[in-house]
Amino acid sequence: MRINGSASPEQLAILHQIFNERCRAAGIGPGQPDHETLALRIMSLFESGVQTAEELKDALDARHAA
Repeated sequence: MRINGSASPEQLAILHQIFNERCRAAGIGPGQPDHETLALRIMSLFESGVQTAEELKDALDARHAA
């Protein structure tokens, strides 16, 4: 549960896991433009209420398929 724009340690772990998985799968490394773009996309989804790992993965997949 988010409180005043913050994330719990569990939520941060989920965000970190999803980010790392997606970077590995796409071959995105630090310093590449897509690295920051992906991080911003994940945070945007999270801030809009998409918070579970499954919801985040589904939303990222839907965005990629579009």
